[in-house]
Amino acid sequence: MKISDVLPQLRGWQGIHDGAPQLLVNDIRGALAQETAGLPRTSSAVVIVCGTAVGSAYLCEGRVVRGSRGWAGEVGSMPMLTPEGVKRLDDVAGGTAIVHALGKPPEQIHAALAQGDRRAKHVVNAAGEAFGLAIASLVSILNPDVVRIAGGTLGYSGYWDTALETARAHSLPELWDVCTVDRIQAGELVVARGAMRLAIAAADGQAWIQQYI
Repeated sequence: MKISDVLPQLRGWQGIHDGAPQLLVNDIRGALAQETAGLPRTSSAVVIVCGTAVGSAYLCEGRVVRGSRGWAGEVGSMPMLTPEGVKRLDDVAGGTAIVHALGKPPEQIHAALAQGDRRAKHVVNAAGEAFGLAIASLVSILNPDVVRIAGGTLGYSGYWDTALETARAHSLPELWDVCTVDRIQAGELVVARGAMRLAIAAADGQAWIQQYI
């Protein structure tokens, strides 16, 4: 593994060489594999996970969009204009950004929101708005059939509603109206389920999984 910013201890990991078959897949591509399982073969799809940071993966007419070196999907590095200058999407919309802005752990932020804390609400809504702009950008660029979204940050009260309304307001109606934007059910399991789907397909010798690796 070349890089792992959220789990830096995994940098440089080469796997366990014990003779057993191995499959190493990016977490967002695992989620993509799971969420596109039931779609028509020619579908275009976007999967976004907003947790500690923001990641995404794309399917265009049935093919995984990998980019020239396999790095396509680094939406967390999308530049965002803020009152403090240009920042990355991760730094304004991710879970870590909210925690740092409020100086509280997630459980205290949830409690503050439940109590109507204005500052907590402002920070969370601002983060949701930035995330919504990123969704609108991907809808405009990729014109997908579906956008599926998961991640613990969506659980902050007001975040998801603000993001969805912002995305709708800033997308071309012609593109938005032909795209289904939904939260992923059981989002905490989607990466594991996708990895299992890929592992089973690999064991069966199915060639389609190669584009996910």
